[in-house]
Amino acid sequence: MAGTSTISSSSGAYAALSSINVAPPVWPAFTFSPGILGNPFTQDFDLSPAASPTTFTLLSGTLLNGLSLWNVGGDVGRLWGFPVATGTFTFTLRASNAYGTADKPFTITVSTPIISGSTTGAALF
Repeated sequence: MAGTSTISSSSGAYAALSSINVAPPVWPAFTFSPGILGNPFTQDFDLSPAASPTTFTLLSGTLLNGLSLWNVGGDVGRLWGFPVATGTFTFTLRASNAYGTADKPFTITVSTPIISGSTTGAALF
């Protein structure tokens, strides 16, 4: 909501423009990147222009073992950590601020790391 306020003093009137963000959270269209077992995982999500502060919580499902949900600040959240299990994990996150809530389901797949290398000419024991 934006508006103009008039401030008066004995020496005259002054106009002041003010702007207040009253937007509820709205999830942008995105998916989480796949994870690799034991490798660092970080993905931020920004619900701009949602009003601050926006908080993020796990509404349902299972968050991957080794990952944490963090409220970075403002209208930004982060999923980060080191996945410790492989598989497909489905969960729903909730974003909330003073003007409303929004829920969004997600799926993340964590796979084992690919190890490359040559064993040509090498003895394997």
